[in-house]
Amino acid sequence: MTIDPKIWSEFLTGLAGCHNRQARGALLGAWAARLNLSAAQLRRLAKDAGVAFGYARRCDAGMADAALAAAAEAACKLITASNGKMPSHAAIARAEGMGWIPAGVKLTEAYLDRYIRQHDIRRSVDSAPRITRLCTWGAVGHVMQIDSTNCAQWWIEDSGEIRACRRGEVYRNKPADGSRPRIMRYVATDPTSGLFRVRYFLTTGERAEVSLEFLYEVMSRAADPEKLPMAGVPNRIVLDGGPGNASSAFKNACESLGVELTPHMPHKPWAKGAVETTMHIWERTFESELSIWPASSIDELNARAYAENCRFCSERIHSRHGQTRSAFYAASREPIRLPPPWEIFLEAAHTAPEERTVKGGSLISFEGDEYLVAGLAGCGTGDKVMVRKAVLDWDARTKPLRIEFKGATVIECALAKNADGSYQDRRVYGERVDETIAAQEARPAQDLETVRAASPAAPVIRLDSLPDHAVAPARLEIAAFANTAPIGKRRVVALLELADRLGREILEREIAELGWGDLVTSAQIESSIQRLRNPRSAAAGGMGAQARTA
Repeated sequence: MTIDPKIWSEFLTGLAGCHNRQARGALLGAWAARLNLSAAQLRRLAKDAGVAFGYARRCDAGMADAALAAAAEAACKLITASNGKMPSHAAIARAEGMGWIPAGVKLTEAYLDRYIRQHDIRRSVDSAPRITRLCTWGAVGHVMQIDSTNCAQWWIEDSGEIRACRRGEVYRNKPADGSRPRIMRYVATDPTSGLFRVRYFLTTGERAEVSLEFLYEVMSRAADPEKLPMAGVPNRIVLDGGPGNASSAFKNACESLGVELTPHMPHKPWAKGAVETTMHIWERTFESELSIWPASSIDELNARAYAENCRFCSERIHSRHGQTRSAFYAASREPIRLPPPWEIFLEAAHTAPEERTVKGGSLISFEGDEYLVAGLAGCGTGDKVMVRKAVLDWDARTKPLRIEFKGATVIECALAKNADGSYQDRRVYGERVDETIAAQEARPAQDLETVRAASPAAPVIRLDSLPDHAVAPARLEIAAFANTAPIGKRRVVALLELADRLGREILEREIAELGWGDLVTSAQIESSIQRLRNPRSAAAGGMGAQARTA
């Protein structure tokens, strides 16, 4: 084909003025339509004329096709041996480590995938159900998804060897012989960051003891927190209704920690799609090797799994947020709540909540100690409350108790005793409480907000200037708080709630007059108010009212 030299010169001049690939592509398309050529034909003519397009050189350029084909064939052997579960990058890395691929040959994932397609090598791809609903899981660490299934190596022989299940030993993807212990894989995933933890157990099935042990391990810090920072008690756990998850022990443990359990509907595994995807990734990344290099014991299997878990989460880039799972989790995680010691956790799992009757003075008894329930709105003498140990705030000295009444929950500590066995400040909320209650029933209580609004110009409102029936409840609240609120963030939040209801001036003056100034200083109250004005800090403060911060 002959092109007018003037037109060709005009084309080359315009091509020289293009400084990026997009501009060159647009120019080639326009001139190809003008000259009635295809863009590929016009590009070849320009190359023949000496135009350098500057495309990046392929990393496998200059290598003999035979060498690349041999390397791809070696990697394909690993993929087919794992029943198609091993990904391309893992097969290349493993083949290079074993010396199957020479040092000078650079095999890429793209070339290996192209080789598989061209040679019609079949690799199984699990089909997934259609997504019916997109979920938002909130902040990092707030939600955890847990799932369990059988490991690819199934069980350990009597000789100690771990092997895969053979033909005839499987029924509906499960071992036909359910009496012998098999290896089960438990996975917990944080759906927001994608970070996960894996552990293998030798068990006959899903049991409560195994579920409790795995939950406690996931909430505890890993041996390498920099590589695997996943830890802490979540706000909610999404899981299936298996025997271990549906057991009363597992439910009691979660309720004592304040964790909401959300079991999904049967036969709808996509309800916890994050952990299901993690299961698929783990089968291809780690368990694809077990049929080729089986482990010799359950301890060796867990050691290899932990090393791969740390490597994968700290090195592999997540396609959604563009960071490693460990880096994204560590940067976005709020202060965590670590679980209590194992003995207390296990005791809470096997202890159901108990019912107590409120006695006079808004008191209840539990294991030889008395607790004040004045913080529960509407709870009076004769009402029934449910109590259990507050394991997250547990202290052998204060003995905190989780008290529930009509959907409301508070955490109270045992009332402190004097040397003679009497309770401290009993005269305030013990001897006078009946008189106070009778006074409130006889006369309607006056709203303190109304009193403050009626005299806005007064710099300080003294309790002694208010009616007696309004003074007694305020002193009762301060006295009850002084003896029951533990140290730390819960004390600050409780003081702020009192300041909101009673007025800050009233609160500070009464604390000073009653000699309780060592509880918290005015500067601490001010700094706490400034922190809790931020919505995110306010949410953390409300949650911290019932949890210790680690």
